[in-house]
Amino acid sequence: MKPVVLKEQPFSLQRETSMNRPFFMLLTLNFSDGCGCSSSSVEWPVDFQKQKDSFARDRSLAQAELQCAAEHQSCVGQQEILQRESLERSETSIHAIVTNIVRYDTEDKDNGMNHSSNNPAKRHMEDTGCNPAPPKKLKYFFLKDEEMNS
Repeated sequence: MKPVVLKEQPFSLQRETSMNRPFFMLLTLNFSDGCGCSSSSVEWPVDFQKQKDSFARDRSLAQAELQCAAEHQSCVGQQEILQRESLERSETSIHAIVTNIVRYDTEDKDNGMNHSSNNPAKRHMEDTGCNPAPPKKLKYFFLKDEEMNS
């Protein structure tokens, strides 16, 4: 299947598929700059021949487990199915997605020119063992040697 980017709500996608052959769906959610992860992906199998069981999980317990995993294990957004309801011709699932949050500190302006980047805010991860999402590409402007020495 070709990938599709849905930008406007309500998000709706209709595709013709074979009812005889199973396939996988992948949903990628992009997070804002304040999150420790740039995105999270939810993948689920679609098989029209097999019906899945219905279930429901304790939401507060699942949220606590996901928060711990997002803070300590990885920088990828953690996701888990909280509830699934299978009917004869449809299936509904509720997913929980948790990611860690980063805080931004402005650097002291007494340091003069910021040599590390042109961005006045510095990204910090608190009490986590994960690396922040890669920074967006910045445009660097270089001065000629004559302008720098004057």
